[in-house]
Amino acid sequence: MAFYPASSTYPGMLGELFSAAFTAPAFNWLCSPAITELETIVLDWLAQILKLPEQYLSKGEGGGVIQGSASEAVVTAIVAARERCLAKACQGLEGEARETKKAEVQGRLVALGTEQSHSSTAKGALIAGVRYRSIHCRTEDNFRLTGKGLEEMLERCRQDGLEPFYLTTTLGTTNTCASDNFTEIKQALKDRPEVWVHVDAAYAGAALVCEEYQHLAKDFDAFHSFDMNMHKWLLTNFDASRPDLFQIVAPPAFALTVFSIIPPGNDIRTAHGSDETNPGITDGLVKQDPPKLEAGHGERKRANAITKEVYELVNARGEIFITSTLLNGVYAIRVVSANPKAEEKWIRRAFEIIRQTAEEVLHR
Repeated sequence: MAFYPASSTYPGMLGELFSAAFTAPAFNWLCSPAITELETIVLDWLAQILKLPEQYLSKGEGGGVIQGSASEAVVTAIVAARERCLAKACQGLEGEARETKKAEVQGRLVALGTEQSHSSTAKGALIAGVRYRSIHCRTEDNFRLTGKGLEEMLERCRQDGLEPFYLTTTLGTTNTCASDNFTEIKQALKDRPEVWVHVDAAYAGAALVCEEYQHLAKDFDAFHSFDMNMHKWLLTNFDASRPDLFQIVAPPAFALTVFSIIPPGNDIRTAHGSDETNPGITDGLVKQDPPKLEAGHGERKRANAITKEVYELVNARGEIFITSTLLNGVYAIRVVSANPKAEEKWIRRAFEIIRQTAEEVLHR
């Protein structure tokens, strides 16, 4: 219950066997036209299942390719965005003049992410040779990127003489499974077509197969690329990440809950929001609103120490394994289950272990 799942199924295993048997050098269409075209067709099917906008389909300027991970997809998107920007800036130039202009422009380019974005965006910017800036996600916004936060960062970049050319948004953050406010982001960038927007849906993108979550993708028509990991919730053998690009080239069914233990007089808190978790799992376990984590420094320091002790004690005893994180200075415990064979009784047992351990530590 610590990390994302990498589940498989019998059909997935058969597919893996066939793939190993053919051992085709499927680098591109020239090397392996049959596999390349099959990849295009199957990923179109997946885009349709996820109800992605039509521009993500291969019949237009879009289409999907399989990568090994979402991190590879992020790097690919950053490089594509950089090259698009540089090509526009150097249009009509040749030779040394073109190279000089590229170096000048690239020195001002900055890729944007948030404090809740996966680290692959910062690493991708490093690989692409551009700057990176992180946008703060407020607790009161449930750790989501908002239009206001994005606009403030765009203005700071303008004042510093930098040119934002790329933004990672997230559908299902690693820390809290939060989804950014895509409608506000679309509005904030309506007059900034030079900013390539990538949707990193590695963790929760699979939730789009469910009709009740497809509204989350209604604004993706204004964005440039999307990726999700089939090897997390779609029961495909690791590793299989699917990015879709155009213009140039998770539910929710299982709960991710974040706990922070605070001193006597309060209850265990959970930092989940209605858009990020399934009430079917959390009902009966946790019935509280997202926490207000603005305690004074002394109280927060004590709460963090207690939560860390609970986390370490639970892992030391070995019945379940969990991870921890920091959310705007608050030490929190993460519990995730997306294994297809997981039963509700095991989720309840995990909650009970954390509750009992918290009571034990609090009453010492």
